[in-house]
Amino acid sequence: MRHLIPLVTAVALVGCYGSTITGDAQTDPGEDSTHDTLADTSVDPTVDTSHDTEADTAYDAPPDVECTPSEEVTTSFTIDGFPEYTDIDVVLVCDALDWWEDPAEGEWGIVLACHSDEGLVEEHVLTLSSFPYLVYPYPPSSDLVLRYVNQAGWPGSRWFTLSADDSWLVVAGTQAWTSTPPGRSMEEWYAPLGFAVVTEICPVEETDCGPFERMGIEVELHEDRQVILDGRRGQVGWLMGPTADVNVQDAWQYHELLCDGAPSTWYQLALVVPPSM
Repeated sequence: MRHLIPLVTAVALVGCYGSTITGDAQTDPGEDSTHDTLADTSVDPTVDTSHDTEADTAYDAPPDVECTPSEEVTTSFTIDGFPEYTDIDVVLVCDALDWWEDPAEGEWGIVLACHSDEGLVEEHVLTLSSFPYLVYPYPPSSDLVLRYVNQAGWPGSRWFTLSADDSWLVVAGTQAWTSTPPGRSMEEWYAPLGFAVVTEICPVEETDCGPFERMGIEVELHEDRQVILDGRRGQVGWLMGPTADVNVQDAWQYHELLCDGAPSTWYQLALVVPPSM
């Protein structure tokens, strides 16, 4: 099945739109922290208290979001040239040396020559696989900024963004138990996009591993705002201008985790935003 641990097959129900979460708890992913926060009426679940930075903007929820069934949506990425099994947190200015794409295989890659703080040039290869295919965004050939965070050890969380001249987000990927790296707000990490995690779209379902909830990712670009549910593909932006294509393979949480060796929350998503012309 699509999720990392056994689940009961999701039932498509129309749900009422609920909470907009603008940050994720930076706690031990093996602990059940999401259930306590959402259930405790003394804690406002729409306020992000986990980041050291300022709280992210909470967006008004669209009134017509429904709990639609998940589809075959996948995304994954690799960045070669970094040490394995090591904590990494870097910001590098890079030039694009080469690129390729294979839409039939749902994959593209870009070879980057990145300048380290020590004055060295490091070569890194970013590869993104997706279905439906996220089209290669054709970024500029120079002055690209790569931000990459890797948390070694279980459950192996990774995040990256590639921006044009540190101002226009071109592509981003997350495979982690939080939607942003520890200490980063959603507002800062995904700028200039608006970004939020949304709960209470789908009913909580009883599974072998505990009460399970599919969540949504709200993305805003040029005053267009869409919620892309777990297991769905979406597009945000102007009809005749720049758009963001978003694949959300996973965005879910267990309100009470009963299985060992699994995260209580998981995000696996990617988005591409061709540079503004």
